Amino acid sequence: MEKSKYYELFNKLSQISNENEYLDELIKIIKQILYSRTDFVKNSSNDDLRNEFFIFLRKKIESLYIKYKNRSSKISDIIHFIGCGHTSLVFRLENIVLKIGKKSSNIHSKKYNFDCLIPVFDNQSFQISNKEYYSIQITPLVDTNNLTEEELYCTYKRLRSLGYIWNDPTLDNIGRIIDDIEFEGKTYKNGDVVIIDLEDFVYVGENTPPEVLDDISISGYNQKTYIYEVRYMEENSSPKKII
Repeated sequence: MEKSKYYELFNKLSQISNENEYLDELIKIIKQILYSRTDFVKNSSNDDLRNEFFIFLRKKIESLYIKYKNRSSKISDIIHFIGCGHTSLVFRLENIVLKIGKKSSNIHSKKYNFDCLIPVFDNQSFQISNKEYYSIQITPLVDTNNLTEEELYCTYKRLRSLGYIWNDPTLDNIGRIIDDIEFEGKTYKNGDVVIIDLEDFVYVGENTPPEVLDDISISGYNQKTYIYEVRYMEENSSPKKII
């Protein structure tokens, strides 16, 4: 299913005024898209666990809607589909972003508390089987317009200085903090640039196993990562060269 079709499906929901009916149809569409974009559904024996996840998801979305519903007259005025990744769907509800899909974070700010990563207000994972798991992630809404390549590199450098290589540095994966945020001991100021896609990091610290470093090469990383890493090495003589 093409991404343009997703917008068509979600836009049709605006015709539904009943809140319960809207939420039921929303979950049906989310389930349909996630199943079409991933290899999750291969073993029907786990259907009960999948259903439990989608029941929980409906309750989560409903609770967020109730939190904001006094600010708008219709549920469709609050819940907005804003995009998708390879295995996820992304929605905006007022000043927060809800990401639903395959577990997306092997590193995230809630665990590592890095100020170059977007703060994660809530991150819940649901394991269905050894190879199938879902997540619900809530982060603040950020501004993704008019970002520059230099801001992208500086963000890469901030994470790299902590010992992590970012394998997907693109302008689509960074954003500017809109409102000042105090969260878990960190202060995020209006205008701060943070990474919003919390996947594809490889730790390359002093204690990294040799086999991990051996796997790191230009063939394993996208071209921009390679360019940024070369630039970072030229600017910093102390880190161990790995590419």
